[in-house]
Amino acid sequence: MDLIFILRQYIGIVLSMAAFAGFAFCTKLERRFDLDQTKIIHVSVGLAVVGLLFHELRPYKRQAGLTFSKEQAEEEWKAREEEIAAAKTKKKK
Repeated sequence: MDLIFILRQYIGIVLSMAAFAGFAFCTKLERRFDLDQTKIIHVSVGLAVVGLLFHELRPYKRQAGLTFSKEQAEEEWKAREEEIAAAKTKKKK
């Protein structure tokens, strides 16, 4: 797998866990660091959204593995569809 893909997945997970911690412990963080609870929640929501974007940014599927190149994935899908069509016509004969 591509190292960038793995890093995006783990960055997203870490940011999501930080957002969860912000939500779960917002009252304790408010008391300990003298912060406003609504600001903690807003930051947690922002971390959750950014983490979700990182984690759910998936590469295009292809036969050989993973790629972020849309053109390469489309070319491979077209070639696969042509193989399937050729196999169907061969089967009919």
